[in-house]
Amino acid sequence: SCGSQFVPPSVDADCYFLYMLKLRKLPYGSADGAIQAAHSFCDALSQAPWTVVLAGLRSGAPSLTVEQAAGWLMLSEAAYCPQYTS
Repeated sequence: SCGSQFVPPSVDADCYFLYMLKLRKLPYGSADGAIQAAHSFCDALSQAPWTVVLAGLRSGAPSLTVEQAAGWLMLSEAAYCPQYTS
């Protein structure tokens, strides 16, 4: 279980990711669903450019603003696939 304090991704990627989603007020349903989505974004980033993945996220979750969708992708990268950060 994650506490309410910051944890670096190198210590616990899941807790980092959930903490940062809350800190940035990015909407999500369940913690497990959010973590699974982040891993899916990383899988997508291994096959397509960032802009394509962002467009796919926006079409799959039209209630997200561009800023929210970009925030989701950036936090996903930071937590689970930093090799794709630029």
